[in-house]
Amino acid sequence: MACKHRINFNHVILFVAEYLNPHSLLALFHATPSLANRLILRHALHQNRAGLSIFHLIAQEGEENILNSLLTHNVIGWDVRDHNGRTPLSHAAQNGHSTVAHILLRNAGVEADARDDFGRTALSYAAENGHEEITALLMDRNDVLVDSKDVLSRTPLLFASSSGRYNIVRLLVARKDVKADSKDHRGLTSLSHAAWNGHEEVVSMLLERKGVDINSRDEAGYTPLSWAAERGHATVVRMLLEQPDIDADSRGRIGQSPLSHAAGNGHAEVVRLLLQRGDVNPNSKDFRGETPLAWAAAAGRTDVVRILLEEAGVDADPRDDLGRTPLSLAAWRGFEAVVKMLVQRDDVRVDSIDLTGRTLLSRAKAGGNETIVKLLSSCI
Repeated sequence: MACKHRINFNHVILFVAEYLNPHSLLALFHATPSLANRLILRHALHQNRAGLSIFHLIAQEGEENILNSLLTHNVIGWDVRDHNGRTPLSHAAQNGHSTVAHILLRNAGVEADARDDFGRTALSYAAENGHEEITALLMDRNDVLVDSKDVLSRTPLLFASSSGRYNIVRLLVARKDVKADSKDHRGLTSLSHAAWNGHEEVVSMLLERKGVDINSRDEAGYTPLSWAAERGHATVVRMLLEQPDIDADSRGRIGQSPLSHAAGNGHAEVVRLLLQRGDVNPNSKDFRGETPLAWAAAAGRTDVVRILLEEAGVDADPRDDLGRTPLSLAAWRGFEAVVKMLVQRDDVRVDSIDLTGRTLLSRAKAGGNETIVKLLSSCI
């Protein structure tokens, strides 16, 4: 008679756990809560291909109950690094698990201001993702550098401003040890990032902060106004233009003004706002000699072309450094509506020749639009 052996399922589970990755282990913990502590203690330092340990996953998923149950054990690994140098606290901060963050920070072995391989801290991740409670918790600690920079010189304030995290920005700008005008690796400030992304409330708050340069230039020579104009954020443009010291006609490294940026990208409302200013040159030229009208015509921005042509003092037929006009650029690129608008003007020549010897008609033929070719042929 065969001998029957009683199977110990706990032993089976513990044996199977030896071959599981941290994600599968976490699922096993939930399925067998009575074995959770034994499983964690046995596999505490196991990491998957991304370097994630069970501690990273507990923090990432906000597993408060499992975390609390481990506090009675002398477990190592609460500050273990994944393959990007990130700690469990970093993951908890990014995902907004405030209770987990509180628990981790009570552990003496946890470094509150640890930097990962990108130079980012838990505060940086919390600020970027708008987790106010964790941000405040970290900011209150003496061992956390509130204005730290990552490898690209980005601060928690810059991350919060770029992401539009108003409440986080409010906390950070209230600190005297935070430089509100700090620049990243491309020379952009928090105001530049907020303006670029159209975060109106953040822009308003930063404009109230003493020491913020509203005309700061990045490496491309762009100002916050340049970015807002290029992206078409009319409300932000209006806010910036209301500042008494604003340079409304600044030039970037290639000579483009905010008006050129707005015109080339078809932002009609922003173009109107800038044209209302007496200190904005509607005929400003960039390093290639192209005006806002040329940029709009070359991009087929019909509404903007119409607005510019209605503006007193706008040169409808300027030549760039190659002798090309807005009409020749529109004809070459096949923008029929713009071509029709320009050829109706008495101050626009349809027989102009650029510095390479090419006529409007030859450029239109090169563009391949037969309608434009016929239109220009009828005007010559």
